[in-house]
Amino acid sequence: MKSKAMLILLLIASLAVAQALDFGIKDFTYELNEPRQEIELTVTVQNNAAQQRFFKITVDSELGSQTKNLANVDQKSERNFRFVFNIANRDIRVLNFVASVEYNGQVDVRNIGLSFEPMEDAQDGNGEFPKLSENLFVYLMGILIFLIFLIMYLPSIINRTPFVGKKQLKDFLKEEDVDRFMR
Repeated sequence: MKSKAMLILLLIASLAVAQALDFGIKDFTYELNEPRQEIELTVTVQNNAAQQRFFKITVDSELGSQTKNLANVDQKSERNFRFVFNIANRDIRVLNFVASVEYNGQVDVRNIGLSFEPMEDAQDGNGEFPKLSENLFVYLMGILIFLIFLIMYLPSIINRTPFVGKKQLKDFLKEEDVDRFMR
C-alpha cells in the first residue's frame, strides 16, 4: 500500500516537471509605451504537431482578461499573439499575468510577474526598465521532489525488496554465492 502511494506521488511529481504536450507557450514578453499608457504583451505559441491547429489563448491579470479564440498556428511552427492592456492613471508597482493556451482540453499555463519602479522615477527618466521575472520555483520544486523519490525508491522498485546486507542475501542465495557476491 505504501509503495502504491509513493508511486502515485512520483507520478504527480513527474507530471509537474514535464508535461507531455506537443504545444505550449514558448515565450512571453512585454513592451511598455513611453508615457505608460499601455502595456503590450506578446505570447509566442509553439505547435510541434504535424498539422495546423487552432488554439484558445487567454491572458488574465488585475487589468482584465483578454482571449483570442481560434488562434491559428501552422504545423511545426510558432506564432506571436499580441495583447494590449491600458494602464493609464494607475500607480502600478507589480502586475501579475497568467497566460494560457488550450487545445482539446489540454492547457499550458505560464505565470509572469512584472515589477515597475515608482511612477515618479519613470516620468523623470531616471528609473530603469521594468524587470521580467518568471516563477521558476514551481518547476525547481517539481524536479527536486522527483529526484528525491527516484533516489529513495528506485532500488526497491527494481529489486522489489531492498537488499540491506550479507544477512539478507543469505535468505536468497547459497553461502558460496554470498561470499562471491560480497567481494
